[in-house]
Amino acid sequence: IDLLDGGRYKTALRCSKDLLHWSARMLVISDAADFSSSTMNYPVFLSRDGFSNTVIDADDFYVVGTCPGKRVNSTVYKLHLTAPAGAGPMMGAMTMVSSSLSGPDDYVRCYPNPCAGVCTLALGRASGDVTIGIFDMQGRRVAGTQWSGLLAGPISQNLDLSTCAPGIYVIKVWNSGTVSTVKVVRD
Repeated sequence: IDLLDGGRYKTALRCSKDLLHWSARMLVISDAADFSSSTMNYPVFLSRDGFSNTVIDADDFYVVGTCPGKRVNSTVYKLHLTAPAGAGPMMGAMTMVSSSLSGPDDYVRCYPNPCAGVCTLALGRASGDVTIGIFDMQGRRVAGTQWSGLLAGPISQNLDLSTCAPGIYVIKVWNSGTVSTVKVVRD
């Protein structure tokens, strides 16, 4: 709560090398009149691919937060931040690359995970044509498919990964101008 700015509720980035001595706010990433109107409550950091919170690159990461007053798991605000090239970790002005609001209808799930070769890809919401790309951890496209003529709504279909070698893959789903990703382990 920024008392010098009318009690506005702000989420800001600060850094510390020892968790005792903190820098001033380096970047305000969310600003709201109060807690109930903020889209960045209980913020959590995620890695540059948006999947992990165990290893964070200080130059490229996501911050996700919730919106209050909605049912649990209903809305998540996802903000992608990167540092300019050569600025060093958290030294230069961070740049907001993208932000999005997502809820359960937007979720992409893959199960079972790990899978032995065939998994089910479930989309919370899809319509029209869906393009699916399967990428290895080096970012190379190793397989893909397209689902055409889908009616609006949730959909689940089998996805054959049997031609992929055992390992970790990223499944990218393109539909109606949006891209969603999910990781899957192929046994």
